[in-house]
Order: sequence, then structure tokens, then C-alpha cells
Amino acid sequence: MKLQITTERLTITPFTLQWLEAYRQNFTPEVTRYQYPDPFPDPGTAQQVLSGFIADMERGDMLELVILGHKGEFLGSAEVFGLREKAPELGIWLKGSAQGQGYGKEVLEGILGYLDGFRRYEYYIYEADERNAPSICLVEKFPHERGRLQRVITESGKELMLRTYHIRARR
Repeated sequence: MKLQITTERLTITPFTLQWLEAYRQNFTPEVTRYQYPDPFPDPGTAQQVLSGFIADMERGDMLELVILGHKGEFLGSAEVFGLREKAPELGIWLKGSAQGQGYGKEVLEGILGYLDGFRRYEYYIYEADERNAPSICLVEKFPHERGRLQRVITESGKELMLRTYHIRARR
């Protein structure tokens, strides 16, 4: 896939298995504290899940993207699920050392600009745990509507309080 989103400080490009170990090592319990997924229990599971995302991406169902700094260092990942739907769902995570530096806003702006180029989406879904203040702050920087709040118990027993946001498409 020949997608590349370039922002002032970042390059956002499709995930390949070359980034598997960096992804796995940085997808920590702290990073996933307020997310549905948990860290991978082992390298084989990480490869299986991420290879599935690559296959989904090749079919045009989703985007699994890697976020790279200006020197090519791995900073995190972004996902766009439901590319064939009227409202795709967006997700972003950054490794601990990359948090709090404005990268999330830069990533979201870049991805929204790319997706808005298709002019077919009504809005974008973004879910954030109510206790994750940085994620709430991020989504509220964009034109949005607050949706429902839902208590979710993950397969591992983690309790989340997920607020759904609808980020308006820019047409």
C-alpha cells in the first residue's frame, strides 16, 4: 500500500512486520490502561494479530498505521476500522516517551485530512475512556458531538468507561 501521510514532525505509513517488535515492546500495560486491547502476551500472538490487520488492510477494510518521528523512530500506531462504513472508527496510541508532546493532535489531523479527501464519510467515531484526560482533551480539539457513555468489561476483566465521540467530517 502506497499511503504516506507527512505532517510537520511525523510520518504516518502502513504498518509492516518490520515494526512488529517495536510495536509489541511499546504496547505496554500503561499505554493500554484505558484501551480495550491488552499488551500481547508473547511475540507469536503479536505477529498473529498484526498480520491479521495487514490482511484486513490489503482487503481495504481498515488501516493499520505506524507513527514515526522525524528521524524514523517508532512512536506508536493509529488504526482506522470500518473503511467501508459511513463512519470509520479511529484509534491512536503513543509510546510512553512520546506522550504529552502534541503528536496525537498532529496524527489525528493528518489522518482526518487523508480520509476527508475521499469525501464519503459522514463522521468519524472516536472512543475514549472518561478517565483518560489526554485522550478526551485530544478529541475535544476537533469539531465533534459527544455520544453515549458505556461501561465495558473487556475479556481480561478490565473495566472501561467509554465515551463515544463523533468527529465531524470536513467537507
